[in-house]
Parts: sequence; C-alpha cells; structure tokens
Amino acid sequence: MPSASIACSPTVIPGQRTEQPCVGDSGQHDAAIYAEVVRRHPGRVLAVYIRDVTESEEADREAGTLLEEVRRAGTRATFCPDLLEAAADAAGQGWISSAAVEEVRREVAAAAVDGPST
Repeated sequence: MPSASIACSPTVIPGQRTEQPCVGDSGQHDAAIYAEVVRRHPGRVLAVYIRDVTESEEADREAGTLLEEVRRAGTRATFCPDLLEAAADAAGQGWISSAAVEEVRREVAAAAVDGPST
C-alpha cells in the first residue's frame, strides 16, 4: 500500500493542532491512503471525501469498506459521483462557504458538458 505520508498527511506545526479534510478519487489508492492517515492521526482528519471515477464494482466495494472503517473511527466519510456532495457536506460543517459550493456546482456542470478531465 502506498505511504500515507504522500497525500493528505495532517500538517504538523509545533504547538499547533491542525485538522483538514482529505479529498480524492476512487481510481487511485486515495481511500486506502486516507484510511491509514485516519488510523495514524486520530482526530486530525475532518472528513474523507472520495469521488467515484471507476466503473469497477470491486473498486467501489473496496472504497466503501475503507470509508466505513473511517466512519467507525469517528471521521466523516462520503463516497460520491462528483464533489458537489462533498462540497455541500463541507459547507454544512462550516469548513467552506456557500459561494465555494456554487463554484463546485459550476465546475461539475461544466465537466458534465465537456467530459471528464484527467
């Protein structure tokens, strides 16, 4: 498994506690990496948001299992078809503004018209 330190590892600042959400895709190892980050750094990850970009039922099951592990650890976790649901959840938690959600909404709509980017 890839090292959790390569993505979304909570920033360590001496004397300061930093929490952050982790956002990734199902086409990579992001769910596994972020689940490991949650295990290694309890309470430091606000949420794990994984965008489903694969058509593989096996990959979806694996991501779902890992996100359930994240939830059992007490961290919010969402597996969604695009990042609009993640943005709405983050706004509901007060982590981003409603203007940011609207920006994500526009980007998701544009991607639907233009096709996915890589």
